[in-house]
Amino acid sequence: MARLLRIQLLTVLAVAMIGVDIVIRLRAMEKTVISSPSYRRTPPKPPLLVSKGNTRPRSSIFTRAANDTVGKFDGMGNLVSKIRDPCNYKVQIYDRKGILLKERSDTFRNIAPRKKGRRNIPVSVQCGGNSTVTVTIGDEKRKFKGMDAVLFHLCLRLVPPRSLPVGMNPKQAWVFCSWETPYISTAPQFRIKEIDVPSLSGFTANAAWTYHRTSEITTQFGFYEHGKPMVNKTRTVDEWVQGKTDLVLWMGSNCGITSWPRLKFVEKLQSYIPVDMYGRCGNLTCEPRSSPKCNEELVRKYKFYLALENSECEEYITEKMWDRTLLLGVVPIVYGASRKDYEEFLPPNSFIYVGDYNTVKELADYLKLLDSRPDLYAKYFEWKYKGRVSTTKVFYSPFDPSRFCHLIPIIEKVRRGELPREPVLSSHFFQTCREKPNSVVDGWNPW
Repeated sequence: MARLLRIQLLTVLAVAMIGVDIVIRLRAMEKTVISSPSYRRTPPKPPLLVSKGNTRPRSSIFTRAANDTVGKFDGMGNLVSKIRDPCNYKVQIYDRKGILLKERSDTFRNIAPRKKGRRNIPVSVQCGGNSTVTVTIGDEKRKFKGMDAVLFHLCLRLVPPRSLPVGMNPKQAWVFCSWETPYISTAPQFRIKEIDVPSLSGFTANAAWTYHRTSEITTQFGFYEHGKPMVNKTRTVDEWVQGKTDLVLWMGSNCGITSWPRLKFVEKLQSYIPVDMYGRCGNLTCEPRSSPKCNEELVRKYKFYLALENSECEEYITEKMWDRTLLLGVVPIVYGASRKDYEEFLPPNSFIYVGDYNTVKELADYLKLLDSRPDLYAKYFEWKYKGRVSTTKVFYSPFDPSRFCHLIPIIEKVRRGELPREPVLSSHFFQTCREKPNSVVDGWNPW
């Protein structure tokens, strides 16, 4: 009996020793794996700018507008968090002839609060960590001295004459920005009253700030977010068409400076179906123009809105798409960017693309079909059950000063010599439009 107990005890001890040995070996292996550089899982630092093929660097910096999150600032948080000592970046917006400071100017308006009827300039913006950006506006070139960056807006041709001061600081960041297309920025017809518009030839800059994603800084007019429904409760067909008493609406003020026959297209469509034309290009008016009555109540009455851009340019999808259609429950009829761009940026099955139809009459017939079939019309709103749209309100509301924080990575890269000044007209932004404008509807082929 005693012998049997000894055998059992020895067996238990042997098993225990084997178990201890296995545990020791596993821990040794785990230590080896963790300490090995080839298995170490340290996430790479996000780059400030990401290159793609031979194209211009693709922007990885997005604005804080609307529903943007801090997570979209690839590299921004890293850079700001490394700034230990207080750092103030000085930025000047070049304002030729005082255009930007005029009361009615839409560009960069209200970047600072008004005090006794005048803008309180300069304005300082806290960008996180110990970094601050101070923004001023001025047209005197000698004030460029001491600035970390100078911003030139091409929308109003706010570029300096060719006679720039000799010996300009090469480590000063020059950024050109525009939320108009290259076609409009360079169109010979485009002139500002009492302003002698200089040529862009010979003008150089380190970076671009536009609506196009190939720019170093990108501010788009709006965006679609999948997974955040705008409508949680299923609506009936009747609810989607409720209050819509009219068919097609177009609001147009630019009747001639377009790269395609926009006005003639609208007039031809009007010959087949009712199209109400408001603004300088039509015979209907709504006052005051910027009131909710004209921008919301009027638009909601229509089933369709002609969201037609003035130029045929990549990724040019402006506020008329976001503010006047998708946010107001109206189906947009779109043209300007390519179909590929609309598919990428807009909610799925939310728009009607002009280029899908061989003739204007064919488009008109399809709109008649949707008008007579509310069930088919309602399908253009099903995306609202799966996502939502937001607008950045670049033009028609106060410009968010926090956007200037995105100049910090540009300034730092220029200081390191990584972003040399290059001719603006040779930048990728100026290669994003169709090159052959056409003014005749019958001979025009959409892209």
